Amino acid sequence: MLRALIVRPFGCKEGIDFPRVQQLLIDPALQQIGVHGATTEELAGQGNIRADLFERLLKYDLVVADISINNANVFYELGVRHALRDRHTFLIRAKREGERRAENEVPFDLRTDRYLEYDPAAPQSVVPQLIKGLHQTLDSDKPDSPVFQLVSGLQAQDWTSFVGAPRDFTEEVAEAARRKRNGDLDLLASEVEGLEWELLGLRPIGRELFALRFDQSAKAVWERVAAIKDDDPEAWGRLASIYQRLGDFTKSERALDRVIDFPALTPENRAKLYALRGSHEKRRWTQDWKSDNDLNERRSRALASPHLMAACQAFEEAFKSDLNYGYAGLNALALLVVRAELAGSAELAGAWSNLFDTRQQASDKLRELRDRRRDLEVVVRCTLEASRARSAMGEADVWTAVSMAELRCLMGKKPEKVASDYGEALIDQHDFDFEAVREKLRTFDRLGLLGPGPGAALARIDEIERKLAGTTVQSGLPDPARVLLFSGHMIDASDRARPRFPANCEQTIRQWLRDTIAQEVASAHGAVLGIAGGACGGDILFHEVCGDFKPGVFARLFLSVPPELYVPNLVGRVGGNWVERFYRLCHRDAKPAPRILSASKQMPRWLRDRPQYGPWQRNNAWMLYNALVYGADKIRLIALWDGESGDGQDGTADMVQLASSRGIKVIRLDTRTLNAR
Repeated sequence: MLRALIVRPFGCKEGIDFPRVQQLLIDPALQQIGVHGATTEELAGQGNIRADLFERLLKYDLVVADISINNANVFYELGVRHALRDRHTFLIRAKREGERRAENEVPFDLRTDRYLEYDPAAPQSVVPQLIKGLHQTLDSDKPDSPVFQLVSGLQAQDWTSFVGAPRDFTEEVAEAARRKRNGDLDLLASEVEGLEWELLGLRPIGRELFALRFDQSAKAVWERVAAIKDDDPEAWGRLASIYQRLGDFTKSERALDRVIDFPALTPENRAKLYALRGSHEKRRWTQDWKSDNDLNERRSRALASPHLMAACQAFEEAFKSDLNYGYAGLNALALLVVRAELAGSAELAGAWSNLFDTRQQASDKLRELRDRRRDLEVVVRCTLEASRARSAMGEADVWTAVSMAELRCLMGKKPEKVASDYGEALIDQHDFDFEAVREKLRTFDRLGLLGPGPGAALARIDEIERKLAGTTVQSGLPDPARVLLFSGHMIDASDRARPRFPANCEQTIRQWLRDTIAQEVASAHGAVLGIAGGACGGDILFHEVCGDFKPGVFARLFLSVPPELYVPNLVGRVGGNWVERFYRLCHRDAKPAPRILSASKQMPRWLRDRPQYGPWQRNNAWMLYNALVYGADKIRLIALWDGESGDGQDGTADMVQLASSRGIKVIRLDTRTLNAR
């Protein structure tokens, strides 16, 4: 959500009721354009408010300043804003009697600035004009700060580099990323929505999701960042890569066009963006020839395609931007090798000449290509050698090792040596993207280039991957056909006034769950994942019934707090053997340990001020987001529920609402029928 700071005098001064002006004019306009407004008055009770005030003047998307009277605080705060931010400041001013009197005139330094005038007796009359003006201000790319307008060469700073998210929040993000928990990161992204530091919270989440290649979630986060700050180079750069990974090359190109000329880009980031453009052109190039079955036709089309030169130029530009970026240099060299080898082949001499006006031009260009190939080979080798030297002082870098193998392949080394180099680089690399390496080698092989080296390397890679198959240990289901999310009532306490789940109905509920789960298992046509808490009653019964379907259902225990805190309130309060049954679920053989949301019953400090959001709502959202990782269409919420709002602990009504809002199918087991028995 965009935020606006309202800078105005407090109370009634010089015949103007400023709180009333805000209520009738400013607040309705901000509400209409979807911007949350706050005033400096909210900070007045906090002692020295300068730090908070300056931070808001720096980071808020919009400032609306009322300069109707000569108020020192207003002008001071306006001056700070003009010094810190180049855009998105809007001035308003009341029409007053005696405008020509010196004390009522606009200060000299602001006389050239535009402002909206309002009638202090009826400020609401100009709400439409204010709405229009605010829209234009937020949409404008031109500075409205006189400081940035008049001081030549002054550049606006990225305010996000001066403030940060709360430390305990970033620690939660780091822990979720360390454990590679997509659903937990999605939960954290949802929880920062609307917070004052939302943008600062989304950034680390987006970076972790991007690095872990959780692309759908990363896409959603970086699109939110771009919506909040549309000139954010990191957001558009990440989106360009994410769209490419997801196969949406049109969107990827648009994002690239938007970001690649941003002046604030670092050489490293600019290099990555040019390399991404090179990847797009390389994809178009391969599409021009890969479907041809005849080798000569493939080679001819590959040489004639304009995308070959475009891809090579983009990768070369990337490498020039950052000579440490060996990936770009290696790709530029590979495409130069392709072009030079094809152009220099006897059977394609005519096709090469046809690309130029004269034979001499074709000959000169071929000589230039060969010279560039030799020069680039030297530079790329130096870059990779430097990278290998750095990695030797730390953890081994598989990418550098693979790149060195590729370089030797491009240099035409013996096929046995090329295959051996690839084998040494990839041995024991369970999680490496073998297909990305194969794709490059297949390009040379299908175009008949570099002799038997690429074919030998492909055979070695296939041999390694066959040996690695089945050696990785996976916990859980990587891609279940169905996800059963459960929420339901606990067993009634003996003194409960309105029964929901009487203890004598346990077997009835067990049968309901067995029948429901059986139907879902039958219709899923694949593995089924169950997700539920561990409270006495519905939760424990759900897990036990899932265990009856072996090996069809894999159920995962999700606990809001560790067992020693969970048991007293949610398991052992009604007696019976529920505690023993709970711990059996915790220690089942061949099952991963329970997932635990928090070490404490309290909400995290960074989240405690969020209205109408407590531990039980958070627990529901946590389980839901971990289910949504697999897709809303796969989820079924089984709700053991009487349809009432509940006692504020079980949260089944809240879970039903959350699931329904996501389009998830809800299967309700109505406990009201128990009372009719």
